[in-house]
Amino acid sequence: MPDDEPTLPSSPPHLDRLYTVARVLTGTSDHAAQLVRRTYQETRAADALDVTTAADLLRAMVRLHAQGYPHPQDDEQKQSPLQDIRSRSAEEAVRRALPLAFATQSHRDRVLLTLCDVEGLDIEEAADVLDLSAGATRRQLSDARDSLHAALRTELSAAERRLVDDVLSEADIRAALQTYTTEALGTAPPSLRSEARSTLMSDPAPSSAIDSDTTDSDTSSESSDAPSED
Repeated sequence: MPDDEPTLPSSPPHLDRLYTVARVLTGTSDHAAQLVRRTYQETRAADALDVTTAADLLRAMVRLHAQGYPHPQDDEQKQSPLQDIRSRSAEEAVRRALPLAFATQSHRDRVLLTLCDVEGLDIEEAADVLDLSAGATRRQLSDARDSLHAALRTELSAAERRLVDDVLSEADIRAALQTYTTEALGTAPPSLRSEARSTLMSDPAPSSAIDSDTTDSDTSSESSDAPSED
């Protein structure tokens, strides 16, 4: 190997530090990775990678970004550099506050929110499930959403409330509720799946047998309650 050929470091120097700053500069993980790679490429081309300090690399990266790299490909990618971080911070705040906010709702509101905003039933379907009119269901669902939103805001700090209001929509809040209920309540346990499968596969009991069992049970109960004659 010629003496003047540069020796490459065993691992990219200051990678984590560069990536953190790149995320703040660009707002997305893909663009941050592009910017870090381009920074290394330009530093490598200058044969200075083995002696470059973190400050030098950061300076080169900031300069590249100021020159417009990486170039947005569409309008969606032209968001504010901090938009991705703001959105993630708002989502994390909502995820933290949502369990207590949901738990403090009335039983009726929790059921309505679960039926419509988690399970995706429309007003008519939810009304049929709850044996209510569509108008009453619509009003109650609106009240339930307002109540959950108010409770959620109570659990957030002032700064978090402003951030959530700025970057999250009502649809985002409902998506967070879906995620929370799925994680908190989970899926049906294996034992219940097995029992339900057995129930569905077994022969249904004749209605007369069910009526007979009920009558026998009632008669037995009455006999045990009747006073004995001595």
